[in-house]
Amino acid sequence: MTIFGFDGYIFLVSLLAGLLGALSGLGGGVVLVPVLVLAFGVDIHYAAGASLVSVIATSTASASAYLRDGFSNVKIAMFLEIATTLGAMFGAYLAGRVNGSVIAVIFGLILIYSALAGLGKHAEHVHADTTTPIARYLGLKGTYPEAFEQKPYAPNHAGWGFAMMSVAGALSGLLGVGSGALKVLAMDRIMGLPIKVSTTTSNFMIGVTACASAGVYLRRGYIDPVLSMPVVLGVVIGSLAGARLLPADIERAIEIKIALVLAFGVVVSCLVVAFGAVLFLMHHGQDQMQFHVFKGEPLYLSNLPLLFAALKDFKAIAIVQTGLIILIVTPLVRVLLTFLMFVRLKDTKFACISLLVSIILLVALLGEN
Repeated sequence: MTIFGFDGYIFLVSLLAGLLGALSGLGGGVVLVPVLVLAFGVDIHYAAGASLVSVIATSTASASAYLRDGFSNVKIAMFLEIATTLGAMFGAYLAGRVNGSVIAVIFGLILIYSALAGLGKHAEHVHADTTTPIARYLGLKGTYPEAFEQKPYAPNHAGWGFAMMSVAGALSGLLGVGSGALKVLAMDRIMGLPIKVSTTTSNFMIGVTACASAGVYLRRGYIDPVLSMPVVLGVVIGSLAGARLLPADIERAIEIKIALVLAFGVVVSCLVVAFGAVLFLMHHGQDQMQFHVFKGEPLYLSNLPLLFAALKDFKAIAIVQTGLIILIVTPLVRVLLTFLMFVRLKDTKFACISLLVSIILLVALLGEN
C-alpha cells in the first residue's frame, strides 16, 4: 500500500477515534492502536507512539471546549495530575524494556475492561459536600451546568482516586493510550463525581498525562511523523465534533483564556502538520509504507538543534515533526498557565500543585531515556 492511500485510511480511523474519545473521555487510543496493529500491521511501538499523539490531540482539542463550557474541574485535574504524570513517566520507562507481545496482551486486557466499563450502568450518587480531609483542605468542590442551573458536587475517597490515577498514568505511558476508562472509574465510581464532570475532566487531564510520556517516546523514535500526521488531523476534527455533541467571576474568565490557548496550540500544530504533510505527500505519496517493523527514527527528528537545521533546509518531514512537538508541548503550557491562574487568585496550595506538575512534565520532556 502506498503512503498516500495508507494515510487516507488512517485519517478516517483517526476521525472516528477522536469522536469516540471526546464523547467517552477514553482518549481514542483504545480504537487507534488495535486498528493500526491488527488491520494495518503496524509495529506496536509505532502504534503506541501515534496513539500517544492522538491522545494529546483529542484531549487538547476537546478540553478547550469543555473548559469554556464549565464542565471540567481544574482543581481536581491538577491534584490528580500529580499521580498520572509520575505514573506515566514510569510507564514510558517500562515501554522500552517490555517485550512487544507482553504490551499487546496488557493492551488487550485494558481494551476488554474498557468495553465492559462502557456497557455497565449505574446510578449516580453525587454529594454536595465531602467527608474526605484532603478534598476539604484543597477545596475540591465545584458546580456544573445542568438543566439551566449550576448543580453542586464534591469528591469523596480522594486518596483511593489518587492511587487509581497512578495506575492509569503508568498504563498510559506503557501503552500509549489515555487510560480514560480508569480515570473515569476513579472519578465517577470511586470519588462520586457526576459523569459529565468525570468524563470531561478525564479528557482535560489525558493530554497532560500523555505529555509526560511523550518526551521518552520522542527520544526513542516511537513517534513517526508520516504515521502521526493523519492521526493528528483526524483526531482533532473528530474530537471537536465530539465535544459539541456532549449534552449540555475572575477564575472563570482565566479558565476561558486557558481554553483559548489550548485551541490556539491545536490550530497552530495542525496547520504546521498539514503544511508539512502536503509537501511530503507531493514527493513521497507513492512510496510504500513500512511500519510493520520498528526501526526507530533519524536522530534529527528527536534532537532540537538538528531539527532546526533540517527546517532551514525546508525538509517536509521536519516540518511535520515540528507541528507534533508544538502539540506535545501545548499541555505543558496549559499547566503553566494554570499555575499563573492560581498565583493570581492567591491560592497557594494549588499554585504549588501546578508548579509540581509543571516540573514533572519538564523533567519528562527534557530528561534522558
